[in-house]
Amino acid sequence: MRRHSILLFLLLPFVAYSAGELNPDSLRRVLPSLTGTKRADVLNQLSEHYLWINVDSAGYFAEQALSLSRALGYSDGIDLADFNRGTVVMRAGKYQEAEPLLRQAIDKLRHRDPYHAGWAMCYLGDDLLKMANYQESIKYLNASLPLLRTYPGGDPGKSLTFLGLAYGAIGDYETGLDKAKQSYIERLKMGDKLALGWSYFNLALLYNNVNDFQAAVDHLHLAERAFKTGFEPDFVYASLARSFKRMNRSDSANFYLDKAIKLAPQSQSTRTAIGHFALVDGQYEKAIALFKPDLAKARISNSVENIMAYLGYLASAYQGKNDYQQAVPYAQELYEMARKTGARPRLRDASELLWKSYDHLGETKQAYRYLMEYSALRETLLTNQFKANLFSFKGQIDIDQKQARIELLNKEKIIISQQLRQESLEKWLLVVGLVVVSLLALIGYRAIRLSRQNALLEAQQLNDRLQLEQLEHQHQQDELRRRAEQLEIKALRAQMNPHFIFNCLNSINRYILVNDRMAASNYLTTFSTLIRMVLENSEQSLITLAEELEMLTLYLELERLRFKNAFNFSITFINTVDTNTIRVPPLLLQPFAENAIWHGLMHKDGPGNIDIAFRLDESMLYCIITDDGVGRQQAGTLKMKPAGSRKSLGMQLTADRLALLSSPNQTDTFFDIEDLVDEQGVAKGTKVLLKIPHQKLAISDN
Repeated sequence: MRRHSILLFLLLPFVAYSAGELNPDSLRRVLPSLTGTKRADVLNQLSEHYLWINVDSAGYFAEQALSLSRALGYSDGIDLADFNRGTVVMRAGKYQEAEPLLRQAIDKLRHRDPYHAGWAMCYLGDDLLKMANYQESIKYLNASLPLLRTYPGGDPGKSLTFLGLAYGAIGDYETGLDKAKQSYIERLKMGDKLALGWSYFNLALLYNNVNDFQAAVDHLHLAERAFKTGFEPDFVYASLARSFKRMNRSDSANFYLDKAIKLAPQSQSTRTAIGHFALVDGQYEKAIALFKPDLAKARISNSVENIMAYLGYLASAYQGKNDYQQAVPYAQELYEMARKTGARPRLRDASELLWKSYDHLGETKQAYRYLMEYSALRETLLTNQFKANLFSFKGQIDIDQKQARIELLNKEKIIISQQLRQESLEKWLLVVGLVVVSLLALIGYRAIRLSRQNALLEAQQLNDRLQLEQLEHQHQQDELRRRAEQLEIKALRAQMNPHFIFNCLNSINRYILVNDRMAASNYLTTFSTLIRMVLENSEQSLITLAEELEMLTLYLELERLRFKNAFNFSITFINTVDTNTIRVPPLLLQPFAENAIWHGLMHKDGPGNIDIAFRLDESMLYCIITDDGVGRQQAGTLKMKPAGSRKSLGMQLTADRLALLSSPNQTDTFFDIEDLVDEQGVAKGTKVLLKIPHQKLAISDN
């Protein structure tokens, strides 16, 4: 027994924090034989081991270690026991109570025990993350990395995982994905399947944040397989259910929700999944009944991240009931908390909830304020989301290519190994043939020939399988590139919306300066209708021609009011055009109408006209926009430089969007501009012919 005590004493400094060489059973067997400081050390080790297995057991051993260390006057044991108490309190969800304990542990352990100081920084970072103190969380998590990388038993992958979640919470999705992937690499080196499962799970959360639900599902399945080596992960099933629900795959969603309910019906993840299903299915009273008590629990533990999530769910539920008076307080509290913590995605969601609620309540001023803030945040975060998605796709392609090279090397290694074994067999047969009769030599020779033929056949089969895998890999790469091109289409459209809104707001400003209040109010009402349509259609890559013409009509009416009925406009159809079945990109025609007004009719003396006509043939939709303005030559001498830049940008963006929608073989220009002149050669207007590929108009939005 004494020999066991000495061995444990020598090994204690090298026991890993979360998955050490000595497992809890070994430590508990040796514990009765120990006394004094050695016993206190083992009690602390047991507390560390049980932290992620049984938090009650971890707390029991921490209290035992603290009591014994105080009785012995053992300062190292006291400091480590206080550190363990802080982690236990944090794991129990008492985040405010845990923060001072962990800060105190960092101060005490920083110089005497850098290994545990690194872990204290890691868990303080997690604690601050739960309370939405993101900048402080990032600071401590970054500080923990060099310590956890330096000492045996450290797990920098845990700090990198928390960093990924912290950056995702503030809307920096690209950095968040990068940190999560670094965590995955660190855990892969460790060979700890449970730790690797957490890396997969948190990668899935980040993919959900950037709306890449298929990638999220793939990583959740990887997490499920890793966790099943130790336990049944109910929270993974709940997350799979929510992801499949967002993908409109109801059968898979219901399957995983049932698994989560059977395992842990009252867990936070299961209740959140049930509430999410209720929101999506329009069962708003059920969602409210679930989320209200969960919000109260989150307030008690000061889990600010959970508080913000439940506030958003409840505001959405009351909006679904058309009870906007009840929705506003929840959305307003979410807005204030998100602004204070720097959680930009939550701030965007709160602004959207508020502007929609105030709009339905008729509070135009408040609705307009939050609409402007939502628009600005949405554009910023949308750009970051696209960067994160494209960064993810690029990284996935790199991983696939590296994996393909590894598989190829492994196959070559197998072939070489087979060849070496074959050569060894031949040598053995040769030796035997020297000492046996000629008949046995003949049989050996025949065996060698058969063996060689089998080896050639196996090599050919391996080569065939390798070629098939390479073809499948190329197909996957092509699919990833196609998804990246779709994102580029969305990003290009996102650049047009701020340009269009800027022009409209500028028009409103000028109109208000020269007209009375009633006219300004009517103008602003029409503009808000147009803006609402723009925001509603901005998520769609294609809308119906009827919706596009409705937005164009609103725009032309606004400009006509602005110029005091200085021009008239008409929209006609040369042949039969079903505007409800033909689909076009949103805001496709507006830049050309704007060009006709600003560079044609604005410089004309007397009233002007804009005629917009449509013609449909088998392969193309034609739009002819004609104005009787001063013509391009005279407009070129009168226009200011900013106006010219604005025209060029709008028309170039339209050309780029049509190019992305068209087939790769199509190289024709998508619009022609013709100067109109009378019999004396005097300019009398401009005609634009816009050509939209008809075969692309029936494709559904992605």
